[in-house]
Amino acid sequence: MVDGVSAPALGRSTAWLVDTWARRTPDRPFLVWAPFEEPGRTWTRLEFARDVDAVAAGLHAAGTAPGDRVALVLPNHPSFLLTWTAATTLGAVAVCLDPRLSRDELAYALGHSSARLVVTTPERADDVALAAPGVRVVTDLDELRRARPAAYPRAATWSDPASIQYTSGTTARPKAVVWTQANCLWAGQVGAVHQGLGAEDVYLVHLPLFHTNALAYSFLPSLCAGGTVVLQPRFSARRFWSAAVDHRATWTSVVSFCLRALEGREVPRTTASAAGAAARSSPVPSPSSAGSG
Repeated sequence: MVDGVSAPALGRSTAWLVDTWARRTPDRPFLVWAPFEEPGRTWTRLEFARDVDAVAAGLHAAGTAPGDRVALVLPNHPSFLLTWTAATTLGAVAVCLDPRLSRDELAYALGHSSARLVVTTPERADDVALAAPGVRVVTDLDELRRARPAAYPRAATWSDPASIQYTSGTTARPKAVVWTQANCLWAGQVGAVHQGLGAEDVYLVHLPLFHTNALAYSFLPSLCAGGTVVLQPRFSARRFWSAAVDHRATWTSVVSFCLRALEGREVPRTTASAAGAAARSSPVPSPSSAGSG
């Protein structure tokens, strides 16, 4: 149990988790967008739930039904988390794809997953359209929000598929790994317990959202624990400590490259965060051992 929220079965889903926190602590910040150049934005738990509801309704109005595949070809951005959560709320299946995939790689993944709709950036829209002719392409979430019906189904149960992650495909074509709703809730609960997360924690997320690490180790545990997610476009060694201090981050998840990039950089004396303590105390792997895990 994490701060009163537990049990990934019993008919519960990601939608239940979002709604639970929106009811309990509607005004507490949940998602903070911290870009490098343009102004950021903060969503409270209630604001996040309302935007998820609007996007889910828009997906339904666009013809997306429970069980349909909705592909996300998006970089780290609030639109990724809103669309992922909206798709799983509707009972559709979010297909998480690397936004840097080539046109051939996109054609394979979109065809293999039977994607019915793709949410992407304007820069990738033409590649997606050529890779998957006939599949609807959305480049602006406002397009979905504007077509909002009165209601949409919330048909997902704990055993239904919720998300598809693709392997890197180092030896063959990437393989699809299906997460059920229960998998998502269990990842959130176990991750929160293992990291000791609570409602006061602030998780700095900079690893790619399409990957298991950022979703299963950072976003879902924060959602389960009732904490706050600070989202950056990508990892930046130059901006890491300033972001951690400015947002009072208590946790972050890194890979060996991040530790090597931070090695030798001054740790601000003002930080008392767990993220800072972990980075100061963690040994930096040698190049020979960094890829062995």
